[in-house]
Amino acid sequence: MPRAAAMAAALTLMAPQMGWTSPKDWELAFELSSGSAVNAPWRAGARELSARAQQAGTPGIWTSPAIEAAVPFSAAVVSWNARTPPGTRLRVEARAFREGGWSPWCRLATWSGDAPEAPIRRRPPPWAEPSGQGVRLDVDTLLARPPGATALQCRLSFFGSPAGPRPRVRALCAVLTATGAAQGRAETATDLAPIELDVPYRSQRAEERSIASRICCPTSLSMAMAWLGKALPTKSVALRCYDPAHDLFGNWSFAAAAAGELGFDARVTRLRDWAAVRRYLERGVPVIVSIGFEAGGLDGSPMKNGTAGHLILVRGFTSDGRVLVNDPAGADAVTGQLAYRADQLLAAWRNGAAIVVEPPADR
Repeated sequence: MPRAAAMAAALTLMAPQMGWTSPKDWELAFELSSGSAVNAPWRAGARELSARAQQAGTPGIWTSPAIEAAVPFSAAVVSWNARTPPGTRLRVEARAFREGGWSPWCRLATWSGDAPEAPIRRRPPPWAEPSGQGVRLDVDTLLARPPGATALQCRLSFFGSPAGPRPRVRALCAVLTATGAAQGRAETATDLAPIELDVPYRSQRAEERSIASRICCPTSLSMAMAWLGKALPTKSVALRCYDPAHDLFGNWSFAAAAAGELGFDARVTRLRDWAAVRRYLERGVPVIVSIGFEAGGLDGSPMKNGTAGHLILVRGFTSDGRVLVNDPAGADAVTGQLAYRADQLLAAWRNGAAIVVEPPADR
């Protein structure tokens, strides 16, 4: 089928644009008041989407309009904010359109707000991560081979009893990374006036030995939420973030969903310079960033041997051009509240990935 015909058959629409976060990355929000439903009556408005199964064991399914991207993209990360009462769950899937056809539906999550009592991996994983049409899922990121994908579509399945409570979704969005686009300008912290958020420190090393080395993401998230008025034990936050299919605490989308379950507006995005980070700090919002570096690549880091992947919380800038962070790898505030060199940290933050957690807009 020709590309234009296939796109028309998929009811492709342009979604409201949240805008470019850098010359390489673009955010979009799915219209919850659009889309189509199967097996269920559904309610949608500007603020919330919910569906109820008509019979036990059969989910209500909502499919978004297919959204044509501003430019071809090589990666997409989807975020959702939902409330899933006890006994309910939400399945989140996405697919991408590339070179004349759709990829298989990729299951991003079977999401429930009920935190497990312990991290228990599902063996084998409940689904195979499908690939096809040059598109594959890498944990939380949909990847498309060059020349990239040109459209994205999401599907939500609402599980719950016909007469009981049901999941409710209030936000569904994605950040797309353009194929072959130039990197954004690497502004240093010296371009910016100093600012500091006094975010209380937490160490991941203070938690149980079985999980302490693995919970940098939920520890950073727990600091952000405590700063914003929701202080929960770090382990509790970690269990809410746990991805049993991959035995991970660092699934970016799960972290945003965990904060969303607790009432925050949270999403995964990509930022490429310190000016973008500072705009959040000016609103009182710290930014969680994903970094990786070789041994010696980040002066003062508690991780002397480097790391392939680690999340920290950025909370300000100093007058001499350093970046103030809460690094959960420290043993305490003395070794974890640090001022990193801006150039080294920007190099470590090479994927631009960030998790932003904000109070609800109507609060």
